[in-house]
Formats: sequence, structure tokens, C-alpha cells
Amino acid sequence: MGVQLRGCVTLAMTTAGTFWAPGKLLLFGEHSAVFGYPAVGTALQRGLSIAVAPASEMALAISGSPAAEDPTTDRGLRHFAEFLTEHLPYLPPSQVEITSELPISSGFGSSAALCTALAQWSLAVTAAGEGSAATDGVSTAHTREWREVAWHRAHELETFFHGTPSGIDTGLAALGGVQAFHFQGATGGTLPSTTALSDHLPPLVVGSIPRNRSTRELVAMVHRRHEQDVPATTRILSDLGSLADEAIAHLSNQAGSPEVLGEMASAAQARLAELGVSSPVMERILSTGVTAGAVGGKLSGAGDGGAFYLVCADTDAAATVRAAVSRELPPGGSAFVMERPTLPSDMEPATKINVPQQRAVEKNKKSRRR
Repeated sequence: MGVQLRGCVTLAMTTAGTFWAPGKLLLFGEHSAVFGYPAVGTALQRGLSIAVAPASEMALAISGSPAAEDPTTDRGLRHFAEFLTEHLPYLPPSQVEITSELPISSGFGSSAALCTALAQWSLAVTAAGEGSAATDGVSTAHTREWREVAWHRAHELETFFHGTPSGIDTGLAALGGVQAFHFQGATGGTLPSTTALSDHLPPLVVGSIPRNRSTRELVAMVHRRHEQDVPATTRILSDLGSLADEAIAHLSNQAGSPEVLGEMASAAQARLAELGVSSPVMERILSTGVTAGAVGGKLSGAGDGGAFYLVCADTDAAATVRAAVSRELPPGGSAFVMERPTLPSDMEPATKINVPQQRAVEKNKKSRRR
């Protein structure tokens, strides 16, 4: 199944419209990225959309999801609406209906997709305020420049959910495709640098299972382990970083080989299990996938449940692997076949914005916070 053209339809000075952003899948670099090593990820074919309509006050709601009935989710969205109004005060009062193909807290970057869709809306509002006559430095959603502005704004919004996010999740949602993230020199909350890699990945069976611990708890656990046993933990993290480097080199100028990526994925999974972030259920699912024909696989994200992927030689093998894995999933688990990433060209250009002026706005906001 191909990727549908997604984007923004702006109406009535952008007080109404629909905005979409993809979820993400981290391919290599879990936990080692926190220690400065690179990471590699891809934008999923699935994502999250927001439908914006004029209202008397800012409000967000989830539709078509079990989370819509969760009082905790409702309270969280009310607080986020207040945060959104505080950080982007020029947004008009609106009812924002969220429709997501991404399970919450699954490792697929649902909060990053939400923040990116909201960032797209905010840029459309900015552009409408400038008027159609603004031509100097004009860009559209098809350009890297526009998407990077959206990334910076989405990253700021995601601090509500994750405190000090790495920038990977919002980067993949805003930039699309397959990206390498480099953290050398990225300090004080600045975003990592990126390199666009080949978007020709082999078919992946992507899935998720319920998590036992949060990302915050798992990252803290790895830090404690590092403090208690520096040599052993450093070796594991270095191996994970080296595998990310190898993946970057492999995807820099060629299509991804199923055999090469599968072998690297399984090697990374062995290190992650040694680090203590895998689980018996995850190991069983990955083993089932390999027995059914996958050439390798690993967990994706913080671990102890959450997202995973299995690399397959072709779509027929992927269908067989998905069927086998689906029989092993616990309640709340899911699996699907990803044939290719969401690409920047799949995201319909929403509007025109003056990029230099928007960057000046972002710079002024940072100066005020200091």
C-alpha cells in the first residue's frame, strides 16, 4: 500500500484545517544516543492528524481511541491546551480533534507527531498573518528549510511531554524519510544535526507490545548501571553507537540491504538485552519473527516492551512474518507491514511562510526565556 498524500488544508485565515504528521521508528541508537552516539530512524507510514475548528477557547480531544475515555488523558490534554496557549499565544481559540493511527506510549512517537502537526498549524497561522504578499525568503512544506522551522517549534512543544526530549522523534515527524542524528556539540537543549539517508528500506514488520516501564525509568536505569559498572556499560553503549555508525555508512549512498540491516539489527538487540532493556515477551516475538523468515530484528525505543521491527527480504516474507508474530502478541499488541517511509514529498505543501522572519521570531522567544 502506497503512502497517501498528507498535509494541511487551510480555511478562513487558518482558523480551521487539517494537519498530519507521521510517527517514527528508531532503527539504531537506543540509549547510546543519550551518551552522545548517533542514532538512525525513519518516519512511519502511519501518523496522527488534527482537525482544527474555531471555538471560544483552546481545547484538545482524542477521537476514535480508548484513550478518549481515560480521565487521565483528558486532564493531560487540558493542561497541554494551557501550555499551548502560553507558548503560542497567537493561535486562535480552537477545538482541536486528534485522530491517531499510533498507539499511545508505544514507542512510535505519538506525542511528537501531535506536536509536529500543531507546529504546522502554527506556521500556517503565522503565514496567514503575514499575508499572501510576503515573497522574500518564501518557502513551502516541500523544502528542508520549512520543515526545520516546524521541527524547532515541535521540539519546544514536546518539552511538555518529555521534559528534555532528544529531538529525534519530532525530527522524524517534521523532516520525514530516513534520518541520521548526530549529537556531538548538541548541548544545552539544542537540536542534533541531521543527515538524510537512503529511503529505500527493505520491508519491515513493525509492531508494539505494552510497556512495563516508562522511558524516563529506563533511561535512569541505564544511567545507574553506567555509574555502577562503567567499563561494561561503556562497552555496550560503544557497540550500539558503532552499529548506528555502520547503518549510517550503509544507507548513505545505497538502498538498504535486508541481510546487512537484519544482521545489524540482531546484533543491536543482543546488546540491548545485555543492557537490561529487553523483556522475555519481546525476545519471544523477535525469535518467532526470525523463525518465520525475517533476517533480523530488534526492539525500537527505550524498551521493556514498546515498539519493535523485523527486517524482511520482500513483501511476501513480511506478510508471513507478520502473521506469525501476530499470533504471539499479548493483549494490547499490534503489528503491521511497513513498505517504505513517509517521505517529505508525501507531505502536501500547506502554505507559504517567510522563513527568515520566522527564525527571528524563534530567536527572540529564546532571548526572552533567558
